[in-house]
Amino acid sequence: MPPLILPPDFFDATEAEPAALEITAVDGGGTRPIYLAQVPRQGAPETDRKSRFVATVVFGSPQPHGSISQIPTTLAELHEFLISAHVNLLDELRSRFTAWVRDQVTLASPLIIVVVLRKARAAGGEEEASEVWAFASPGNTVADIGEKVGIWHQLDGGVGYLIPPDLERNGAD
Repeated sequence: MPPLILPPDFFDATEAEPAALEITAVDGGGTRPIYLAQVPRQGAPETDRKSRFVATVVFGSPQPHGSISQIPTTLAELHEFLISAHVNLLDELRSRFTAWVRDQVTLASPLIIVVVLRKARAAGGEEEASEVWAFASPGNTVADIGEKVGIWHQLDGGVGYLIPPDLERNGAD
C-alpha cells in the first residue's frame, strides 16, 4: 500500500468515537501515489466529496513488543490476528457499517482499516509506543464487505439487513 498521511489530530480519536476518514490519492512526485486522509466536512454535498476510499480506525490493547510477522491477506486473517490485541474486528466493522448504511458515498467506497497496536514492555504494562498499520480493500466497497461479514445483502443498488445477521460470514472470501 502506498504511504498514508493521517490528519494531525488522528491519535486524539478514541475507541468510543470512531469516525470515517475520507482518503484521496494525490501525486507523490514518484512512481506511486500518496494517500491523504481528511475528516469529512459536515454538510458537504456528495458532489464535493472527492473520497476514493473510506477509512476506519481500530485500537488494540497494550501488548508486549513485537510486530506483525505475517501480513494478513484477508479480513478473516486480520480479525484472527487482532484477537490477541483484544479487538473483535468483525464486530467492530458490523457496528460501524450499520451506522454508515445511509451514506451512499461511503457504501460505494473501498475501505482502509487503520490498526493502532499499542505496545508495552511487558504484559499488563503501560503503553510505551504504538505501531500503526493500514490495510486496504481496493477491490471491495464497504457495501461488499458488509455482505462478506454477514450484516446485509446487496440488492438493486442498495443494501438490506439480514435478520438475523449471518455471523458465520467472516470475510475469508
